[in-house]
Amino acid sequence: MTAQALRVLVLDDEKVIANSLTAILRTRGYKAQAVYSAAGAMTAAKDLIPDTVISDIMMPEMNGIELAAYFAVHHPACRVMLMSGDTAAPDLLRAALRHAQSHSTYHKTVGPIEILQTLAAFAPSA
Repeated sequence: MTAQALRVLVLDDEKVIANSLTAILRTRGYKAQAVYSAAGAMTAAKDLIPDTVISDIMMPEMNGIELAAYFAVHHPACRVMLMSGDTAAPDLLRAALRHAQSHSTYHKTVGPIEILQTLAAFAPSA
């Protein structure tokens, strides 16, 4: 699967973060869509059928760990990359690491290059 074929759902309740990362991914050939809530991600996933979800961990209503669990059941082939800018959330990060087979965790200071490298590793060569 090439970058152009990889479908990525970007979720962050901070719209500027979701929109910026989505724009970067699109310039690199990914089919990326920004959403701003877990409910929005679940709805968008029905049409997009993402290969990867990049999600903030700390969000209102449903956190990224709960969303990762939802995707594990409803979209089991989808990988989840979790980010958190809250260094005071070690319990959530530890919980995320328990899902290490299909999930990655990052501090929000992660740069686009590292995210692009991870996505490239997710995309099997054609």
